[in-house]
Amino acid sequence: MSPDRSNQPGLDVFWEQADDESNDEHPLERELVHRLEALTRYTDMIADAEAGGYGGMVEPLRRQRDRQQALVSALRDALRRRV
Repeated sequence: MSPDRSNQPGLDVFWEQADDESNDEHPLERELVHRLEALTRYTDMIADAEAGGYGGMVEPLRRQRDRQQALVSALRDALRRRV
C-alpha cells in the first residue's frame, strides 16, 4: 500500500523518478533522504531570512521545517520497526 500523497504533488514526481532509476533502496529510505534534504533547505532558508532581515518569513519557514522534522522522525521510527 502506497502512502497518501494527495496533498504533496511534487512527491509524485520524486517517486516516479526513483522508480525509473530502479533505485534498490527501500521506499522509506528514499523518502527519508528526500525529507532530510527538505529539512536542510528549510534550515538554510531560515538562516538566510534572519541574516537578510526578512523576519516575517522566519516563522512560516520554521513551521514548515518543524513539519519536515516530524515527518523525518516518523520515517526513522518506521525504518527502525522494519529492521
